[in-house]
Amino acid sequence: MAVYITYGSKSVDTTPKIFESKFTEDLVHCHRGSPTFKVSLLILQSLNILNRKSFSYTTLTRLKGKSIITTKLKQGNTMNIYIAGSLFSLAEKCFNKSIANEIRKAILDCTVLLPQEFSKEINEATKEAQVVEIFNLCIQNIDKSDVVLAILDGSDVDSGTCVELGYAYSKKKHIIGIRTDYRSLEDKGVNLMVSNVCNELITDVDTEDIITLSDKIINSLTKYQEVLTKKPLFVFISGPYMPSHPNNPSEKTELINKNVETANKIALEIANKGHYPFVPHTMMKNWEDENHITRTKALEICHKWLEKCDAMYFIAKSEGSQLERQRADGLKLQIFDKEEDIPNINLNIT
Repeated sequence: MAVYITYGSKSVDTTPKIFESKFTEDLVHCHRGSPTFKVSLLILQSLNILNRKSFSYTTLTRLKGKSIITTKLKQGNTMNIYIAGSLFSLAEKCFNKSIANEIRKAILDCTVLLPQEFSKEINEATKEAQVVEIFNLCIQNIDKSDVVLAILDGSDVDSGTCVELGYAYSKKKHIIGIRTDYRSLEDKGVNLMVSNVCNELITDVDTEDIITLSDKIINSLTKYQEVLTKKPLFVFISGPYMPSHPNNPSEKTELINKNVETANKIALEIANKGHYPFVPHTMMKNWEDENHITRTKALEICHKWLEKCDAMYFIAKSEGSQLERQRADGLKLQIFDKEEDIPNINLNIT
């Protein structure tokens, strides 16, 4: 089996010594020296698994001065990582970029959201409009992140970073703080309000090697990524409820019952996989006819429930379900179209 490895600007062919046929046990071992290199996506082509949604975790360990990248390939979800930190000087921007690049090279299935990168895409005409747009983009990217990686260096932590931390904490994001500054404040080197919003704080004042520091960060990220693959999802079931043009009341009732039955059957399968389904069909059955709830109000309620969910299962198109899907897209929710795409985390619901 041919494997293509990108090493700087050069590329070489090689053959891995370890290969297991089962998808959940595939291992690719590659060595790197001081110059970092990444495993090309052609490895995944060689394993014939590029059609999979994503892959779960990558670990990085150090052995006799070299690093071994061990990528365990199994079905999972891409992890979004937001990097919060000061970005006003060249040194700060280079540090942030270096950390982001090391993470991207080591973890195949992640998206790193770096403000100094996505803010370059803003084309607002005035300075005031640019400032507002940067703020909005930062908030939106924190919303869709799984992890917030916060750079806490400085005599005191950057004020913008503190605002991002507070917002991330209010949204129950997993926060990993990084401090390489030897100046010490109240608690673990930082203000106690900052240290206590962090789920984990990596303090490394002695390391002068960006790769060694990155290894510690990547190790923390991959541990949390394993947690994410086992985290139950709140899944909104979206699909037809009311028939568009029923010929008579009995046909209308029959089609509603059929749609409710379909939604409940799918919800049960999702529950058996360890997740928490929400079925608006069951809740709203007969609301419109018997309790005079308008269709507009019913859709409003559904959209509010969508805001509480992590994902949507989309059964089929209808006027209402298409509006729900548009709302789910706007909320950056995972959208499933097939039951087999939903991960089985094997948790019991009580």
